[in-house]
Amino acid sequence: DSVNLFLPTSIHESEYVTPRITFTNPTTTSLNLYYNLDFIEYQNITLTIFDLLGNRLKSIDVTSQPSQVEISELPKGVYIVQFQYLDEKKSSKLIIQ
Repeated sequence: DSVNLFLPTSIHESEYVTPRITFTNPTTTSLNLYYNLDFIEYQNITLTIFDLLGNRLKSIDVTSQPSQVEISELPKGVYIVQFQYLDEKKSSKLIIQ
């Protein structure tokens, strides 16, 4: 699965910039993250994992572009992964097997 984040670098570029964070899905003990752009110019990009009841289980800053997020503490099941930058939020389903 992938989540498109709208991260404009300027007002004029806002129509053209679509950074993407892709993650492995389904997964088991870690979430492998892949980035199509360098996010060095952005601050406070957050990945949050919720259960299906909306409870926040894990939240980390991914601005530094980590390649893996450890999720071995989460039991098998279906979750929601949300990426947030400023007021922009994008969510996708995550399956842990």
